Amino acid sequence: MSELLAPIYVYLPNKILPRNAIRLLFEDLIKRSRELDLSVRLLAITSLKDLLFLRLSRIFRSHYLLIVPHQSLLRRVKLFYPLSSTAVWYTHTDTRQKPIDRDISRLRALLLIDRSEFNKRTVFNPIDSSTDIVRFALGYDSRVWGNPVSNYTKFPPIDRDIDCLVSVNYNKEFFYARRKNYPLLIDAINLMSKKGLKVHINGPGWLDCSDLFDSEITVSSIDYSLSPSLFRRSKLFIMFSNYEGGNTALLEALASGCKVLSTPTGFSLDFIHLSRNIIQYFHSTSQPGYVCSRAKLLLESIPSSAEIEELQSSLVFSEFRTLLSTLGSLRIN
Repeated sequence: MSELLAPIYVYLPNKILPRNAIRLLFEDLIKRSRELDLSVRLLAITSLKDLLFLRLSRIFRSHYLLIVPHQSLLRRVKLFYPLSSTAVWYTHTDTRQKPIDRDISRLRALLLIDRSEFNKRTVFNPIDSSTDIVRFALGYDSRVWGNPVSNYTKFPPIDRDIDCLVSVNYNKEFFYARRKNYPLLIDAINLMSKKGLKVHINGPGWLDCSDLFDSEITVSSIDYSLSPSLFRRSKLFIMFSNYEGGNTALLEALASGCKVLSTPTGFSLDFIHLSRNIIQYFHSTSQPGYVCSRAKLLLESIPSSAEIEELQSSLVFSEFRTLLSTLGSLRIN
């Protein structure tokens, strides 16, 4: 394994995670860093006062790498810490909704969970070639989506009015359509509707072909900012893809307290250890009837509080484990 030439500092304000979660996270990172042969020192910076301490103590002269969890903090950080030793972690929400900061070309690295969307937004503001762009495989914005424990408590399954949610774009481009497995998706959710399940499909493009679906199926294309409320109304999230690099919606569904029925691809495989009361799998070549029967069984299951807490831990730690493993390729000049 490659070794960093500098320790890693992780900037995690209390607004991102509660203090006890930060403590557990740091313990996990330290353990993982030993497995990866990385030199890691961790500092929880929770205020501008802490950043000022860094500046006055001249820690930055040792070329430490500071990880900032979202770009809205960058304007504050740059007052106290050199951008050349700073990496910014762009969440899914950052790449979709926020303007790109002009200082990104001066950063040491960008950690991205959705590089394609980020590239679209930087086409007129190119990144300096000296900045490393690292695709960050896992991540969802916990500030927006919350966590499974609170969402299960505030929005219990019995109060949710949508049985099955599918959230995916409709795109006629051949390879995209093949990857998303539209034929099985359409046949399976039509059958679910005929079996009495309340089904909702959301995503750009579907409103123009709503005639493909049973009349009882709700079809929408809501703004991304409204997605959390839609997910919290849903009992079960279903992903039909033949193959995925993600997708982030699956993580957002788990965080929202949805159970998940998915093909074994992308992020779904990171949660295969979880209870079958929370996540189950089917093959992308399955018959619609089989998918429908699995959905009905999963809807009847009741996760225990311990199983939900395990899910929450898996979501939090999976992001930072992956972040840590990507840092081995970063070198501080």
